[in-house]
Amino acid sequence: MATAYSSGIVSRKGHVLLTRLGVTLPFESTIEEAFARILDFDASVVAVQRAEPINCYLSDGQSHAYTSDFVITFANQSRIVVDCKPHNLLQAILQEELEKWQSRSDIYRRQGTPLYIVTDRDLPESAREQASAFGPFYNVGVDVTIRDKIYEFLKSRPAIPLSVLREQVKVLAQHLNLGMSRGSRGLNSILLGR
Repeated sequence: MATAYSSGIVSRKGHVLLTRLGVTLPFESTIEEAFARILDFDASVVAVQRAEPINCYLSDGQSHAYTSDFVITFANQSRIVVDCKPHNLLQAILQEELEKWQSRSDIYRRQGTPLYIVTDRDLPESAREQASAFGPFYNVGVDVTIRDKIYEFLKSRPAIPLSVLREQVKVLAQHLNLGMSRGSRGLNSILLGR
């Protein structure tokens, strides 16, 4: 079931490839997916991984397991823990389980990895779009044939909407993946229509 958040992001589950960081991470919401893509696009981030569960204890002695979304390591080796939540539900979530959230935060702080909450409103649309469009092509070498085909395509359709161009780039990327699995001859046949 898809859930729409206040920012218009529709939630879903899946896996996201972080090309620069060289990992594929599962995500449990579209907010997590968008945030992971932005992290892959951020040069100060050197590692992202799914967080491990921790045991938290409440004032009445009850224990509960909690798993945040990501552990992020930065270039200066500092680390943080992040939980992604929809903005329109955050206040209710925190009020309903305030003691649990305080316990979680305290445990992470003692471990030297502070807990942060990121919402869909914290992810600017422009950053989501840039990370989604360009992140998968991090450190990809330029194939002369592909470059020429892109130039040919752009020259044949001046002033096309960026959304159409994005779709064409996605199709080209899919063909690239197919071609690379078949070798360069397969790639050339796909691009040249042979």
